[in-house]
Amino acid sequence: MRGSGVIELIWDNHHLVKLERSLWLDIMKFQQFVQPDLIDQHHIDASTAVRNVVNLGRIREREAVLKHDLVARLQEFNHLAGHQRHHLGMTSADIVENTYSIRIRESLIALGLNLRPSVKQWMRSQPIRGVRGPVGTDVDQYELLGSAEAVEGLNWHLAETYGFHFVALAPAQTLPRSLDMSLGFILAQEFYEMADIRVMLAALAQSLAHAPWLEGDVASSVVRRYCWPKMFEICYIALGGDDARNPTVESGEKSGSEESPQQGGEETTLVDAIDGDTLQGLPAILQGETREYPKWAGP
Repeated sequence: MRGSGVIELIWDNHHLVKLERSLWLDIMKFQQFVQPDLIDQHHIDASTAVRNVVNLGRIREREAVLKHDLVARLQEFNHLAGHQRHHLGMTSADIVENTYSIRIRESLIALGLNLRPSVKQWMRSQPIRGVRGPVGTDVDQYELLGSAEAVEGLNWHLAETYGFHFVALAPAQTLPRSLDMSLGFILAQEFYEMADIRVMLAALAQSLAHAPWLEGDVASSVVRRYCWPKMFEICYIALGGDDARNPTVESGEKSGSEESPQQGGEETTLVDAIDGDTLQGLPAILQGETREYPKWAGP
């Protein structure tokens, strides 16, 4: 599946839930590797068995009570797996910011934009946030894993698993917003000569003022939920997609099927299509905010 259909899939709640669970599982496995007494194998087996069992209706019911979307998805995963080992030493931003960055990367690859030199260079410099804890200091993971080297190993492990070359050193709300600005500028330049695309980009900017703001929203969450799915839909049209000239992706984090049992269907896979690039021309706003991690040899 390519193009518009994949964009809808990537920004749909169903894919988000599965991606979050994959991230929780990858972190659990690393924590168990470093500290075997922290997480038992049966916890990982139980989580793996239910990772693709997604019921969005039940999650929404939990969210209505909890008033927190990520906590609702976490509690649903805990309920299905029968334990509470998924989020040790973490804060919401450790999941939200990482899955956001991964979905942007998936979207660029799905549309083939990763082959364009300017986008390719941006992807080469795009960091994953990693696991930083409530205030971005790593102290919670340090207390769990026992050393700064193990914490670096965890973040390097996530970078390698999801196809990133860098881990961000900035706390939760700092780096991703600068990345939004730089990628938006690059995409606008790529398609600027197309008059109808300029009109659509202007309409998107105007529509942000009337976007479906939800209780508790801040500007960054609206950008994640509303602007990027529509921006990638615009790129799809610019690349010769559907004849329609209006983006059709609904707000990603409030869409999706009601019932999504475990399926064996087509999955969106992040393919690392970045090879041999240099970091020349790295935006100044990113300099000093990322660090390339050496491979961790283990405890």
